[in-house]
Amino acid sequence: MQLIDSFGREIHSLRVSVTDRCNFRCTYCMPPEGIELLPRAHFLTYEQMTRLVGILARLGVRKVRLTGGEPLLRKDLAELVAMLRPLPGIEDISLTTNGYHLTEYAQALWDAGLRRINVSLDSLDKAHFHAVTRVDAFDRVWQGIEAAIATGFRVKLNAVALKETPMDDMVAFAGLAKSRGIETRFIEFMPLCGQGWEPDKVLPIAMVREAVGRAFRLDPDEIARGSSVAETYRVEGGGRVGFIGSLTEPFCEHCDRVRLGVDGRLQLCLFRDESLELRPFLEHHAPDEEIINYLMSGVKLKAAGHGFRWDDPRNQSRPNIRSIGG
Repeated sequence: MQLIDSFGREIHSLRVSVTDRCNFRCTYCMPPEGIELLPRAHFLTYEQMTRLVGILARLGVRKVRLTGGEPLLRKDLAELVAMLRPLPGIEDISLTTNGYHLTEYAQALWDAGLRRINVSLDSLDKAHFHAVTRVDAFDRVWQGIEAAIATGFRVKLNAVALKETPMDDMVAFAGLAKSRGIETRFIEFMPLCGQGWEPDKVLPIAMVREAVGRAFRLDPDEIARGSSVAETYRVEGGGRVGFIGSLTEPFCEHCDRVRLGVDGRLQLCLFRDESLELRPFLEHHAPDEEIINYLMSGVKLKAAGHGFRWDDPRNQSRPNIRSIGG
């Protein structure tokens, strides 16, 4: 059996949000006062998450990324990794984190079987990092990145490309990729903060790519992009840079992702409302086959594209990124 949507796209990738809590207040994601949080009683347990991931693996899911919120705020996350690791069909488990708690948890995550970590790091300048995250934690995050690399993890850095970020700062990320032999990725500002949409804040990813290309020779990656969200290049001298243009250069045609929210909703698209409510099946101890039938029919609701016109100020931004596994 294979989970296939109405447009023939096979679903192979799953984002799993383990919490809607976050200890940062990034300007592009959350208002300074925070958000209304789900009661913890509404969170799926690790056992429930593992059961659903196992069912989805039977339907062709091969890659799982743990997200949030900030996933390392969820207690004993390494236990979930250890539970997911042996599931038949799951070939890759990764984690996206802000890095604040990496120093203390890197070894436990490695021991549980995790091998890849993406760290959100929006600036290499301490003052600008503080301004974007509203947290004075650059040194602690950098220590976490160093700890992850030393432990053996394959580390990628994710930087949201904001208009207020100096282009020199973004170019410096490519220099870091070259000097450390790692991959840095630039992500367009997206409508995910639950506030009024302001299209003039979008820095088109093409402008970032052009600026980086002027500073470093970029060669197209020899690895086919496929369903990857990033268009990736090799930096002459070492490392890779990736560019994710969800708004100005959408890649919906090859999307193979769904997102399991911490509350048990399976979101079919990051920007759209269509979702499948899986929690009731778990609460009523429904057999696997009943859940499988629901998923096989429900995935047909996945739209051809996100349909978001980034340059239209009448748009409203999405309010729920913290809990649907961005």
